[in-house]
Amino acid sequence: MKVKKDWWLANSLVNIISGIYFIISRASVGMLSAGLFIGGINILIGVALLQKSKIAFWVVLIMNGFGLLSTLNNLSKQPGNYLPMIVNVIAFAFAIMLWQQIRKEEKKK
Repeated sequence: MKVKKDWWLANSLVNIISGIYFIISRASVGMLSAGLFIGGINILIGVALLQKSKIAFWVVLIMNGFGLLSTLNNLSKQPGNYLPMIVNVIAFAFAIMLWQQIRKEEKKK
């Protein structure tokens, strides 16, 4: 049995789960409105990725690239907190894999 890799689904799940996590984490410190706003945007982007929106893909690629760079900057100032770095590396790698999948699909046409 061969499993087909679907990077659209993987990226959408990453965005939906991170949006839900952001809402919960902000609600726990009393910032529910900020959590709903930013987490809701992540969830909407995840839903758009389920619809295979290329605009949502470019938004995700830019956001993940910026998140990776800002986490690297924060890590250089405060070493030791590696969890956000690992999460951002994984999210950026997923976006790059989706980019490769889009390019392969365009070449087949």
